[in-house]
Amino acid sequence: MVFARVPSLAVALVFATPLGAAAQTLTETFLSQYRPAAARAAARYWDNRAAKATIRSWHTKTEIGRATEEQELYSTTLVDAHTSGPNARMQIDETFHQVNSLRRTGVLLWSADETFELRPNADGRGYAIASHRWRNAQVVQHEANRMVAPQMLPQLYDDHKSVLGTFDNLGKWPTLPASIEVLAIEPATWKGIACTAVRLRETFLPGNGQKGAAFTYEKTMYFDDRNDWITLAVRYPTEPPPKDVNPRKWAKSSVREVEYAPGPDGYPIPTRSARYAAMLDDSIEFGERVDVHEFVRYLPQPGEFTLEAYGLTRPAETRAAPPQALPAVLEAEPAPAHRGFGGVLVGVGAAVVGLAGWSFWRWRAGVKKKRSQQLLRDASEGSAGW
Repeated sequence: MVFARVPSLAVALVFATPLGAAAQTLTETFLSQYRPAAARAAARYWDNRAAKATIRSWHTKTEIGRATEEQELYSTTLVDAHTSGPNARMQIDETFHQVNSLRRTGVLLWSADETFELRPNADGRGYAIASHRWRNAQVVQHEANRMVAPQMLPQLYDDHKSVLGTFDNLGKWPTLPASIEVLAIEPATWKGIACTAVRLRETFLPGNGQKGAAFTYEKTMYFDDRNDWITLAVRYPTEPPPKDVNPRKWAKSSVREVEYAPGPDGYPIPTRSARYAAMLDDSIEFGERVDVHEFVRYLPQPGEFTLEAYGLTRPAETRAAPPQALPAVLEAEPAPAHRGFGGVLVGVGAAVVGLAGWSFWRWRAGVKKKRSQQLLRDASEGSAGW
């Protein structure tokens, strides 16, 4: 029976305990089932795998009262990823169509502790190191780099985040939740597939120098618990539309889904992922899409994931031990005590730096909002990506 997949302990706790206690217990119940499943999924989808995918993102320009929409292709990214154990090598060819068709190519060498970004030399001969990042110093970027590989689609939690990559780094960056509560674990169906729905509540704190009140956000994830809890979909509810917005052009929910096909080894392999909005007028407007063209096993060569494979050596400044781990949870900063004139000068300097950082953050947030919320109907065929 479908209900057999829902832990009886979890069901009993929902009715026997207060909501807060039940939510915490359900979180532990979910992770106790998900962690061993994720280890099996990593062995299936990550270890000794080669995958190729096309990623496309789209923009749409709409005006209230207009019957048509102007559609724009923002970027196209080709990814050729090889993964094994704690390592990954990703060849990336990215074109930004709305920036004079700017093209950027390179290689990401990813490991559990760090990432190297390589760029081809101007003369076309060999590569140079463009950047180096320690995981502990930039945990969000490190996770986002790994999520470029199509091999991570079965463990998708959110755009550029995996399930355990999020749960295990709570509060370590302002864009990561400070906490996640599992509110319900229920039997469900997603596009004809019997699955388990997990309703989550994320809590974000300002912290890290940012002021403001904490806020919460709820969403529902759909997992194929018969196949190592691989991700089927993530549904994000939205607020009612403002009074000055045409409700027919307002998303009643936003969804990120992963589609699979039967694989040669007896378990499903990812073939496509898309993020789209379900509009109040029941139309569907795509925003991002990934099409996986190849997902096969391969045997890595010795030294394949190293700088030496590209004729490079590790720079001296990257040979030191990685920085200490980030704090377990970021907390909102307390109001500073009176520190005299010297403290005022330091505070003014910090305010200037903070204002510059805030302005940059607002600019980046605007770019991200434009890319992710202005969705359009996908009219492409074949290898259209996210």
